[in-house]
Amino acid sequence: MLNGGHVSRGHVIVVPLRGEDWRPPLNGSKGAWRCSALSLPSARFLRLRRTDGRTVADDAYAVRGATITWMGGTEPAPGIEVELLLRRRVFSGAAVLLAFAIGGVGGAFAFEHRAEVFARMDQVVASLPMTIAAVTSSAPAAP
Repeated sequence: MLNGGHVSRGHVIVVPLRGEDWRPPLNGSKGAWRCSALSLPSARFLRLRRTDGRTVADDAYAVRGATITWMGGTEPAPGIEVELLLRRRVFSGAAVLLAFAIGGVGGAFAFEHRAEVFARMDQVVASLPMTIAAVTSSAPAAP
């Protein structure tokens, strides 16, 4: 249960923050991690936690995009993980409906103009023997 009691569709995953993700503080700034999993379009940050499962206090960090800035006074201890929610694709249902709508419009157009479509197909089929003869007569003879 998330979002004040509402059930969220998606999968909760845990991503460990590695040493190479850490950017130490420079010129008075705070140190930060870069978490590429937070860059995923459907990712939503839930919390930071330690590997033993304890939640890191909200005031100890700030999240902006894929960057997690450490607000604590000392460098964080190793073994911190990001818990995030990967939502299912919201637009997949809309994409299916759009495909059906476009197909329906295309089908209606083809049905409305079927006489012209069939006449053109008859022309193409009628010209096939001449096209085949032209191609085979211009081809070099086989040895």
